[in-house]
Amino acid sequence: MDPAVIAAQLRVAVGDLRARGLNKATQFAAELLLGIGEAAACRESSSKSRNDDDSSDEAEDWAEADRYEAAKACFDMGEYLRAHHLLSICTERDVGSCRRLTHKTHFLRNYSLFMAGEKAKEEMDLVINVTGSSKELDRNLHRQGTNPHLKELYLSLSSAYQQNLLDGFGLYLYAVVLKRLGYSTSTGSTEAQSSTPVSMKTRRRVDSAEEQKRQHVRYLDAANVQTGSTSESGVLTFDVATRFILVESIRLYPWNWSAWMELAAHSPFTSNEEEIILATSCSWMFQLFQAHVLLDQQQNDGARVLLTGLEEHFPRSTYLLAQQALTSYHIRDFDLSQEQFERLAAQDPHRMENMDVYSNVLYVKENKTELSRLAHRAIKVEKYRPETCCIIGNYYSIKNKHDRAIIYFHRALKLDPHFLSAWTLIGHEYIEMKNTSAAVEAYRHAVDLNARDYRAWYGLGQAYEILNMNLYSIYYYRKSVAIRPYDARMWCALGGCYEKLDKIEEALTCFHRAVNNQDREGIASYHLGRLYAVRGQQHDAAMYYQLHLGLQSTPASLLSHDLDTPKRVITTHDEHDTKDEREVLVLPSGSGGNIRLDTPQAMAAILFLGNFYKQLGRFPEATIFCNCLLDMQGPEREEAKALLREMHSLEANCMQNASNAGEK
Repeated sequence: MDPAVIAAQLRVAVGDLRARGLNKATQFAAELLLGIGEAAACRESSSKSRNDDDSSDEAEDWAEADRYEAAKACFDMGEYLRAHHLLSICTERDVGSCRRLTHKTHFLRNYSLFMAGEKAKEEMDLVINVTGSSKELDRNLHRQGTNPHLKELYLSLSSAYQQNLLDGFGLYLYAVVLKRLGYSTSTGSTEAQSSTPVSMKTRRRVDSAEEQKRQHVRYLDAANVQTGSTSESGVLTFDVATRFILVESIRLYPWNWSAWMELAAHSPFTSNEEEIILATSCSWMFQLFQAHVLLDQQQNDGARVLLTGLEEHFPRSTYLLAQQALTSYHIRDFDLSQEQFERLAAQDPHRMENMDVYSNVLYVKENKTELSRLAHRAIKVEKYRPETCCIIGNYYSIKNKHDRAIIYFHRALKLDPHFLSAWTLIGHEYIEMKNTSAAVEAYRHAVDLNARDYRAWYGLGQAYEILNMNLYSIYYYRKSVAIRPYDARMWCALGGCYEKLDKIEEALTCFHRAVNNQDREGIASYHLGRLYAVRGQQHDAAMYYQLHLGLQSTPASLLSHDLDTPKRVITTHDEHDTKDEREVLVLPSGSGGNIRLDTPQAMAAILFLGNFYKQLGRFPEATIFCNCLLDMQGPEREEAKALLREMHSLEANCMQNASNAGEK
């Protein structure tokens, strides 16, 4: 059989097998192709060429392509060092012939070495994390090995960078290596915000970019990267260089989502020059990046606007639907979030990404049945996946089996030590178990992984509040408030700590911020009513207590156009009323039967309002509030009865006095 014919058949087979995902068969065919020999494999193509130089170049191109296919097959099988070795042989031969590898081959050679280092790093992490004690497990999960090939990759990529041999993919890999070597600031932290890329601010022409390259190379040569040592200024320079290279990578190839994600993780804050470069490279990719950054920064309204606009271009995108569901979750619209996650599951039933957030939604809604279904489905799809472990952990948590829940959250961390939500959920479980020290440690792991995780900061505040360390609580609550300034829960927690320290003015400010940011549970309005009552500001207290109960007092003139609404309007005209007191109390239809009585705070508010309106002489309103408490158990019922008796006595006395005055 003609070796050239066999080589042609094997080349077709390699492409067909890879297209069908048959990695082992692809590797087998590619290795056979290399075994034919380069001269025989290229004989057919070279014989068709009349020019000897052209045939030589074509033979070398075929040799590189065949070796690339074999290396790619090894890469797909996870044999990264073997793939790197195959392409290194190609490199050594090309050095002698003064030929350059294609960008694709050069990238795969370096990326194979990088992935080999990542695999070795994971193996080191696994050895570190093998321990018996749960406390040691928590500590060891936070420790990480290092990629042993970073320095070698740096030398190779920096040399290619100086010679302008890197395309968009090569620049992306170079930026990743630089980040691993020298960039150590926290994701999304204020330090990252302050490190605005000076290179991009001064970048006006290609000449400027070339000057930045030369400065960067001079610095790295002087920084002695081979020893792995970096100074404080070195971190900043690595920071600037990494960001510059990432932006340049995206400019050259804007469809690499991994490069965008590295840029977002590096620092979400972009300069005007960067925005121009990124937007002109690919406008819709830039919008996807912006939506991701806004969602990560808890700017949910802006993210929703961008995602809605992108849906016009990608109406069937499951990614956009998942992002919309995450946005609804962050703004605590759990009904809409559940609906969107259900649509996502219907379109992509085997998707596991973001399904742990769906389990959080079901947990908050206390939907045990649906959470059980989700857990069983996740096990069938992929049992050993971090999202699956978190879903099962939430299922056990909602059944109050907190020990089992913690076990599954730890399994998620064994599968992925960077799975942030698992640390936060472990902290929540330890809070439920009253193990505050373990909760603090878990939350600290979470904020170490991502300083913008408001749930972990909020959890730290809760843990220290349980320990009555309110100054610490205030520090951590302020962190969570800085990340989510429009979340009423954060302001309520911060206000509660200020109140415990007798800082009433600061507490009032926090509770007012909570009321202005959709205090759905009415926590802040109750605390405002209580604090104003203690200070003797009865009208302010009554206003916020009514807000807590879902009621309102409105000037009578504003209700003249709304007489057909199904509400009960109570008003009195007492000669002792002041201008501020001539208000109309607007109640739901009925005689106060729809006023909430679901919490002790609501009953305390009702009792206060009964006393308040009695003191104003507005007995109809006071009677309605007192009647609400007659069917309840406890001291509030007896106080309401006493108020009713007192009002009946006062009314009888008033009628008697009026009758006597009439007779006279």
